Amino acid sequence: MASKSFRRKRDSRTTVELYQEFLQDGAIFRQPPPELGAAARSLETHGVVTVQRLEYVHCSNERDRDFPPRVRGCRGQIYLDEGLDENGNEYRCPECDRPVFPHRHQKQRKLEIRANVRPDGVAECIENALTAAGYRPRRASVGVWHVEKGSERLWVCVVDFCEEQRYLARDWARAQPTCYIVVDPITAEERFHNEAWLCRLTLAAILVDPQALRNALKRLGTPSHVGNVSVPVVTKSVAPIRLERETRRVEPREYLVEFRPDSVVINGVEVIGSRATEQHEIFGKLLKRFTEDLAEALTPTEYRTLRIADLTNTDVEVPRRTINRLQASIADALRRQSGYTVDSQDVVESCGQPGKRDLPHGYRLNPRCVCVRPIRTGQDD
Repeated sequence: MASKSFRRKRDSRTTVELYQEFLQDGAIFRQPPPELGAAARSLETHGVVTVQRLEYVHCSNERDRDFPPRVRGCRGQIYLDEGLDENGNEYRCPECDRPVFPHRHQKQRKLEIRANVRPDGVAECIENALTAAGYRPRRASVGVWHVEKGSERLWVCVVDFCEEQRYLARDWARAQPTCYIVVDPITAEERFHNEAWLCRLTLAAILVDPQALRNALKRLGTPSHVGNVSVPVVTKSVAPIRLERETRRVEPREYLVEFRPDSVVINGVEVIGSRATEQHEIFGKLLKRFTEDLAEALTPTEYRTLRIADLTNTDVEVPRRTINRLQASIADALRRQSGYTVDSQDVVESCGQPGKRDLPHGYRLNPRCVCVRPIRTGQDD
């Protein structure tokens, strides 16, 4: 059990520290304390993050009226959705597929907050801070600006979004006075070389203290005691380490599908179990259409979709929600096992949405990500 002094230390985290937790793109917080909730609202106001707030219940929770379920140790999480019909058994556990009744059984609700950094919001924040400091910022590249201080040109570089390696080179920083701003500081010490002369600043510090960037630029100058060695001052190859398994996406992703008689396995992870018969049937129909298009040597944009009527003969809204649950449960299962942020559209793709209007409305296996393989047996290597 944590000591009282430890709890006081956790509760006394500074605003900068709280901001830094939320400035990890893709970070997820379950049952966050009030101070984290306040930090999230503040960062939303600044426009640098988007925050999604979700409520969920556990399939098996000893504090609930429906405990114990038939799978007593089930770890499934069921997210609440106003569009789902509880009386129609539309709330189902993604792990054991049993119907769950959050409202009828007054199940204990929990809060989950998901944070995503807005690059355009960060850029606007930096430009506003430079303007407030009395400069006229001019954008030189993505994540890079320059300003004039008398006869000297100063540079500001957001290392998380900078796309041109030359701005991150040591010889650039030596010749051009540059202030490097870090959005996600969790691994900043690992990513930066140990160079005391480098000017570094976190976005959280700028948000908390409007004078921080002004003061940093006042002190900024060209170092005279540093040798010219052309190596990066910061490497982007070290991905931030999260407390949650969810991390930012790594592209490209491939999903290797094994369609079994009573289950579906993707990348070695069972994503549809033997009890989810309706989801298994729908996935089988999508796979059949996928393999037909594969045999025709079609390009990804030519792969056909299946409409709701092609997938089931029941009422339209019920199967649509079933497919939505299928997409979410596949993404959740892969996310837990891989540690990557898996989008619900990565495997089963909904077409006819904004940005995809060239395709008929319907569903298909994503031809850009999905691969198919035979069932592996115990005799396979």
